Amino acid sequence: MNRDEATRLWAIVIRLSRKLNATAADEGLTPTESSVLALLVRDGPLTIGFVTKYEGLHPTMVSRVVGRLVRLGLISRTQDRSDQRTAIVTTTVQGHDVVRRIRAARSQIVGTALDRLPAGQQSNIIRAIAALEDFSRTLDEDPSL
Repeated sequence: MNRDEATRLWAIVIRLSRKLNATAADEGLTPTESSVLALLVRDGPLTIGFVTKYEGLHPTMVSRVVGRLVRLGLISRTQDRSDQRTAIVTTTVQGHDVVRRIRAARSQIVGTALDRLPAGQQSNIIRAIAALEDFSRTLDEDPSL
C-alpha cells in the first residue's frame, strides 16, 4: 500500500469513527466511556489495570471513566477478593442495555449507508470485512504500531 492509499484508508476510518461515535453521545457518553463499557460487556468482568492497558489510557483517565460509569449505574466496581489492591469492574443490566442501543444505532447507520451504494460496491465492502478484521487484529497484536 502506498502512502496515498494509507492516507485515504485512515481518512475513511476517521470519518466512520466520528459518525459512529455520535451514537455514544446520544446515550450521554463520551467515545472513551462507550469504548470502556463495550469492552466490559464483551470481555468483563475485568481489572481496572487490564482496562487501562487494553484501552491504552492513562490510569487517571480510566479512574475518571470508571467513576462516571459507576455513578451512571452502568458498571459496578468491587475489590478483588484475592488481592484487595485490585478493583474489578463489571457491567450492570443498564450498562448492557446502553451498549445494545449503541450497537443497534451503529448497525443502523452502517446498514443504511451500505444500502445506498450500488450493489457492486456493497459486495466489495462485504467481501472486505474479513480482511479488515485481520488488519485490525494486526494493529492490536503489534505494540510497535
